[in-house]
Amino acid sequence: METLLKKNRCYICDHNDFDTKRNLRRHLADLHCVEVPAGARGISGKAANQSFVLVEDKADKVVFACPSCPNFHMNLQDLCAHVQTHVAAPAKSGERKTSGIEEKEEEEGEEVEGETYDYPLNTISPAVLLPNTDANEDVTTNEQREYDDAVLFACQHTHQTPIKKNMTLGMVDVLDLEPFAIMNDGLEHNALVHKSALPKVLADGAAIRPTLPSKRVAQDLPCECKRFKPMNNHLTNLLCSSPYQRMLQQRTYQEMNEQHSTLLNQDWVFHPQMKYAAAQLLAGAILLNTRNGQAVIINAVEAYGRKKLVDVHREPFGLLKNTSMRNSLPPPLRVLYANVWPTNLLNADGDKLVIGTQSMNALITSSFRLDQKCHPSLGAKSVDFKLERMDSLATRIYLDTECIQKAIALAKDRQASQIDVFNTISSLRQVVSKFDNPSTYYLCRAFGPLTVSHTSQPYSIFTLSDFDRGNNGTAHLFQAIAKNVLEHGKDACLAKETVLDAMNKANCTKQKLLLQEALDLYQDLDLIPIIKNKGLNKILSDMAPALASSISIANRSSALETEAIFHYLD
Repeated sequence: METLLKKNRCYICDHNDFDTKRNLRRHLADLHCVEVPAGARGISGKAANQSFVLVEDKADKVVFACPSCPNFHMNLQDLCAHVQTHVAAPAKSGERKTSGIEEKEEEEGEEVEGETYDYPLNTISPAVLLPNTDANEDVTTNEQREYDDAVLFACQHTHQTPIKKNMTLGMVDVLDLEPFAIMNDGLEHNALVHKSALPKVLADGAAIRPTLPSKRVAQDLPCECKRFKPMNNHLTNLLCSSPYQRMLQQRTYQEMNEQHSTLLNQDWVFHPQMKYAAAQLLAGAILLNTRNGQAVIINAVEAYGRKKLVDVHREPFGLLKNTSMRNSLPPPLRVLYANVWPTNLLNADGDKLVIGTQSMNALITSSFRLDQKCHPSLGAKSVDFKLERMDSLATRIYLDTECIQKAIALAKDRQASQIDVFNTISSLRQVVSKFDNPSTYYLCRAFGPLTVSHTSQPYSIFTLSDFDRGNNGTAHLFQAIAKNVLEHGKDACLAKETVLDAMNKANCTKQKLLLQEALDLYQDLDLIPIIKNKGLNKILSDMAPALASSISIANRSSALETEAIFHYLD
């Protein structure tokens, strides 16, 4: 059997190929003034021992399609002679046929000769406004706590209200107590002792240091709540009191600023690389609710575009039972970070933790509580960090400085197509539909610096086959599909033998029936296209939800690995 690859090539240029015959006809008319009709009748000319393929590597010969009829030819000279039979009335050289409206205006003389209008044309610059990293101050945990912070930490009142903090500080002063620091492997612990006993305590151990008071303004102590002012030290207090402070001491953070929020709101239509930069910027970040002291670190995050034009998996919006659907768009309020809104969204699976901007929303698929010991949360459902509207207004975002630098590098590169060069398939988002759409295969899932290893990352339908304790046939099928699309793009094909292999490994009757439906799509072909194949997409979309329980089981292993990472230095 001889295999043929059919191309829509211009026989005049001899090098221009087009994805459709319509685009080829437009090219001939616009550039070469050759008008050919669409849908002319003709004979294909394919012999019985010939078949068409979609991938050039699989083809024995390349043939050239007629832009008007089903015919094809082995060389461009024969194609040129054939096309002339379809050309009805070619236009004069250098002229283009005008529309009926244009012809009528010329006949009526409505156009005044010599009169022109110069309208301004707006264009979008390809450049992205990047954050100035030199102007930001890193937050680390290496400095000793200040006097008031040490007192509050010793009394376990770090997360109390300003009034209660003021009362605590006043009582400590009345009792003539002084804080001191005990250093243990670089970690600071604070305690209180009477002023008269402090010199003896300091003399007893080299690891004990005095905490010196800063200069204060004289004021009345007991009742006035003037002494304590909310300080921008929320993260420092968290990192110093976290059960994972040894591991967190290895990182440095910056609070999100206006430049970072601008970066997250860049339009994906004009800056397509921002889908990767935005995910990378939020990876490894810390969300801190200053109302209750709860905090999580983002270990995995997926970026989704706002509109159908850039992402078929956009967040839904519109009417739902005569009311508008709740979404992650920033509210019409004054918020901590312009056009950035951390919140929870309820769906069929439970509460999702997301960060919304005007151009995207970031779904957090792996997080870990930092203020207390807790199990990691993996998957789209977030169970340990709830944000009501008032919580969202009080939640601060601290970005990992290493991830900021990587995000800036991605934002500069308009040709960027992925975030990391390793574990490529792991960067695909966890989706369960639209497998015929190219945006399904965006590599815009990013991981924090502490969980960059694949063993600590949440599984998806594309990576489930990598799980050591599973042997799911359909999981292998989804990974093969992803690999083909990432290698061949719109020309990606699914081999019949891949589906047969999945059929042999399937252990579920429903999955076998769906795989048989997929086999029926091949008929006498060995390959079928993946992109724009609605029949295959329907079968895959029915198949994907059945893998949810297997993914949940596999994620238990990732959760244990994540927990071990944060205890690594204990």
